[in-house]
Amino acid sequence: MLQLKIVAIAPLYPDGFFIQWSLTDATESGTYVFDIYRAGGNEGPWYLIADGLTDQYAFIDRFDEPFPGTTQNVLRPNQLNLFREYVYKVAVRSPSGLIAQEIEGTQALHEGLINDQKMAQYRRKAIRDFRLSLKFNGTRCVILKRRHWGVRCVCVDKKTKEIVRSSCTKCTGTGIVGGYWNPVTTYTRRNVATNASAITPENKSDTNDAKFWMPDFPSLEVEDVIVFLKENSRWRIDQVVQTQIRLQDVHQVVSAQSLDRGHIIYRLPVDPTKINSLY
Repeated sequence: MLQLKIVAIAPLYPDGFFIQWSLTDATESGTYVFDIYRAGGNEGPWYLIADGLTDQYAFIDRFDEPFPGTTQNVLRPNQLNLFREYVYKVAVRSPSGLIAQEIEGTQALHEGLINDQKMAQYRRKAIRDFRLSLKFNGTRCVILKRRHWGVRCVCVDKKTKEIVRSSCTKCTGTGIVGGYWNPVTTYTRRNVATNASAITPENKSDTNDAKFWMPDFPSLEVEDVIVFLKENSRWRIDQVVQTQIRLQDVHQVVSAQSLDRGHIIYRLPVDPTKINSLY
């Protein structure tokens, strides 16, 4: 049964809130349509802030929608707005018309699940300091989030649902047309890559592994890809560990493996002039 989960709601000072979601059991091939609502509490009233979203896994609420019947904005993003408690509802409609939704509040990112207000302040400061540190001792990179729902590619076997062509250029070996969501830029810090060689009677294979320290959003998953444009290297994520304060995410530590230059992912164009920057 189709299920939707809101995996992240992060404040983007001073722009707005970053909302990210994921789907499970999205086995239908086709277009999934998302609607985003905002309210001041779990009981509503709900205000529709975006509808008909089809080609994305996240949305940034910039509080820039006009008040009904006027051209004046209801809210403008500022520090006061971003420290208020809001509740978001994300609803999805599958190609066959199935509907799933989930409600999540921003208080979980502030005082909601951290009862000690002082600890909530420490957490916000830890997130801020970490993001700022990446701008000084980190490297700019591009995140490619792997698609897990959408139009099935012709390279997927209809009976077994297995990918029969790992080098397919239509889905970049993912089984979903497009392969990856629109890229976004962020910052990361990585350690020195370790090289390991495996020698067999037939051939020799080398693998480069490294750890990356990244902001708490977007929430990363295994098989997502990190791209460094300057050196044109691409790394596949093999493990994600969330660093938390009292069960609330502060940043992510991921282990990734460098992909060979002959990998199909290098055929996916990444244009730095058309990439959204998160912060």
